[in-house]
Amino acid sequence: MAQKITISIAGHEYEFKVESQQDEEIWREAAKIVNQQIQKKERNLTGQTSYDVLAMAALTISIGFVMRGRELKKTKQEIEALRDEIAGYLEKIEKI
Repeated sequence: MAQKITISIAGHEYEFKVESQQDEEIWREAAKIVNQQIQKKERNLTGQTSYDVLAMAALTISIGFVMRGRELKKTKQEIEALRDEIAGYLEKIEKI
């Protein structure tokens, strides 16, 4: 059963519906990351508009997301190569 939660981002509150306790934890952790990035950008981008701060925070988070995606893809490729290598060894053993 869905439940409503309220999350604060950059001093504004937003209501969302989540399906489980785990979903709520994910949403709250994500909001925490966003707020942390906003605070960092506010310190480093003095004199910038709120829009600029939010845009830079979003970009920083997105860059992390893209980097993790690439790392995951590389890891999957490495796993597949290891599986192929193991299969090759097993074939040699079976022939003996």
